[in-house]
Amino acid sequence: MLLDMALASPDVQVPVRDNIYNCGDHDESIYFLVRGMVKSMAWSRGGKRCMLAIHSRGEFFGEVGLLGTPRPDTAIAMKPSVVRRIPKARLIASLRGGDVFDDFSLRLIARIAERQRVIINMATMKCENRLAVTLLELARKMGTRDARGLVMECITHEDLGLMVGTTRSRIGFFLKTFRDTGLVDLNGDGTMVIHERRMLAYLAQEV
Repeated sequence: MLLDMALASPDVQVPVRDNIYNCGDHDESIYFLVRGMVKSMAWSRGGKRCMLAIHSRGEFFGEVGLLGTPRPDTAIAMKPSVVRRIPKARLIASLRGGDVFDDFSLRLIARIAERQRVIINMATMKCENRLAVTLLELARKMGTRDARGLVMECITHEDLGLMVGTTRSRIGFFLKTFRDTGLVDLNGDGTMVIHERRMLAYLAQEV
């Protein structure tokens, strides 16, 4: 399986804010995140930033590098992280085995579907709704469930703004509104609680 291949690769320690790869690199590899958190960033010709995705423990990322063209994004560690690199040649050789091919194909399809949802949300939703959906999806992917709801580490207002397509100040305003209406709790320990049912009801009303 693809995970077995990743586990056979050596650990690479990545300090917080260090780059794993850079936009323009010719790096024909895919990466597996053993521990930590990684964001994928892209820039327009005018220098405007765009957050493409946040990756958490157990995810593969950087698959575009397998095309052999310059990478369109930069992968940055949001916290001290450990990654494992799978070169294209080793991946291609393993894909001929059958099980790895099926696993890899399903992961790629899921990633394409995720990117399509992001595009649809950007085109059809109001900014605060995009934030609500983003928080819910991040909490489901990276958080844990307890009696309070979905608990995850807080993402900076700047990073949320880059994902949603707005400013830090508007993110702060929306989060305050979400907190005041009982959709989220912002804790003093650097975590956030997403009240999943309330958030889903809010989004259903806003359709």
